[in-house]
Parts: sequence; C-alpha cells; structure tokens
Amino acid sequence: MPSNSSLSPFPIWPDSPPGKQALQLTETASQRPGGDLSITGVSTPTLTPFLPAHPNGTAVIVLPGGAYSQLVFDKEGSEIAEWLSRQGISAFLLKYRLAVEGHEAPHLVALQDVQRAIRLIRARSKDLGLDPAKIGILGSSSGGHLAATAGTALSRQSYPNQDTTDQCSARPDFMLLLYGPYTGNMHFNHASKEQLFFPDAAKNQLYATFPAVRQVTPETPPTFMVAAGNDMRVSAENSSALFLALRNAGVPVQMHIYDDGGHGFALRAPETQTIAAWPSACRDWLQRHGLLSAPDSTERGTCPKMAPHALSGSRLDVSRPYCATGPAATISRS
Repeated sequence: MPSNSSLSPFPIWPDSPPGKQALQLTETASQRPGGDLSITGVSTPTLTPFLPAHPNGTAVIVLPGGAYSQLVFDKEGSEIAEWLSRQGISAFLLKYRLAVEGHEAPHLVALQDVQRAIRLIRARSKDLGLDPAKIGILGSSSGGHLAATAGTALSRQSYPNQDTTDQCSARPDFMLLLYGPYTGNMHFNHASKEQLFFPDAAKNQLYATFPAVRQVTPETPPTFMVAAGNDMRVSAENSSALFLALRNAGVPVQMHIYDDGGHGFALRAPETQTIAAWPSACRDWLQRHGLLSAPDSTERGTCPKMAPHALSGSRLDVSRPYCATGPAATISRS
C-alpha cells in the first residue's frame, strides 16, 4: 500500500450515536473563504484511515478544528493525517459531531466521539498491527481543545457502554496539540476575546465544563504543544497556561511558541516563517519518545502489518476486541 493513502471512512458507533434523539442531519461539504474544505451537519461520525507503507506500530487520531461549528477537514485534517503517515504512523481522521447542531447533551457529543474512536482503534490494535500503548491524538484549534479534553477528563464516562469495545481505555497515550483554547471560557487574560462571549449556549457549556488547564492530573499523557505568539484568535497564553499545569503535575511536556504564524497555520506556513519548523520539532519529540521506532514483532507477538480482515467493508470489525482496560502508556516520563 503506498504511503499516505487513505481508505474509505467507517462509522465508529455500532448503530446510532448515543442520545435519545439521534439527529439525522444533512452533511454538507463546502469551501470556506480561502478555499479550505468545511464540513457541517455531522450525524454519523466516522474514522478515515491514512496508512503508511512502512507502519511503526504507532497510531494517531486526528481532530480538525472549526470552533465546534464546522470541521476544517483538509487543512487541519487530511493534510495532517497524510504527514503523519509519511512518518510511519497510522493516522485516523475523525469526523465528529458538532456542539451547535442540536444534539442531545451538545457539550458531550464531540467527547463521546473521540473517546469511542480511541477505544475502537485500541480494541482492534492487534489486527491493525498497532501497539495498544501507542495510540495518540492530535488536534488543531477547537480540535486541540477536544484532544486536550480527551487527555485530561480521564474520569469522565461521557456515554453508556455500547458494546465490548467500550471496555477498552479511552486514554490517549500522548497528545500533539496545535493552537487550542485550552482554558475554556474562563474570564481572565489567558482567554481570547472569542472565548469569552460565545453566542451559542452549547459552546459556553462545553468550554465551561471542560477547561483542560483545570483538569490536568499526573495521569495526563505526555504532550507536545505548538502555538504562534501573534495568534489574535486564540491567545498563545492558552498554551502557556496548559504547559504550566502539565509541568506542575509532573507530566512530560514540550512547548514551542513561535513569533509568527497567526492562527490556523497547520502545515501551510511558508518556509520564511519560523513556525514552519514545528513539524521537524514534533518529529524529533516523537522519535525521542520511541513513537517512530518499528515494534519488535517477536516481543509483541504480532506482525506490524495490518491483517487483511481488519478493515472489512465500511465498518471496523469489533466482534473480538483486544484492549488494555487501564492507562496503558509505556512512554518514558523523563
């Protein structure tokens, strides 16, 4: 299979997503000003695999941003998933439900989807040729807030068990966070203007319920963070506040704040900007934490290649899940 090739998306829930009133929305893909692909109307969350030619056993679930009102699906989604696959990482792009679209418990729907996605990949890690203790998460902008929520709200069971897959741990083993509003809508100088006055009540509830900086514990996974000092939409002080919370909790963290880049740079920063160096810094961090090394197949008892039946049809087979039910990270904490 060629590097950075994507397969068909598959649904993450066995039937409808949680909620007494499962919505049937009309999913719409459109171009934003500037040409980015925007997706709205998500009622069937899916994962799209981007599988490398030479997998190293590490997986990352990619969460695009879009202010919980849309998903910026190419710039902060497929382009990043393709970059991860070129590093030997099996990337899975999550199309998650949006808080503003009328779902029951709207402040929980995105977290429900990401927790389920982590459990689903962990449940089939053997068939996918993955290490169940090397399943990470990457999020940009509001997707960064969602990723940080998944890594800090570890005691929050956001939905009732649907099947045996939900016996698996929903804890990501590492986090890669890009320019996210991690403080929620707390009214102090670490919040941006946009965070303070959301016109939508669901967004206010979401950020008030999940301010990642106040949910950090020693069990929060190792974290790599990047932001731009001149970001006028989501202040880089969100990143510095989360960095301090992680450091004070004893969580391994590396933060890069560059003086240029603005908001939403993703992988598109011109080489003339200093922030264009962040992918190299991220790769170095992944390498240092043993996340780019091919697994020892004899030690793990499985070949680091995807079993041919692992992704069959349009649905991931979860009839015989394999998973670690507790916090399974084996990444060095030094």
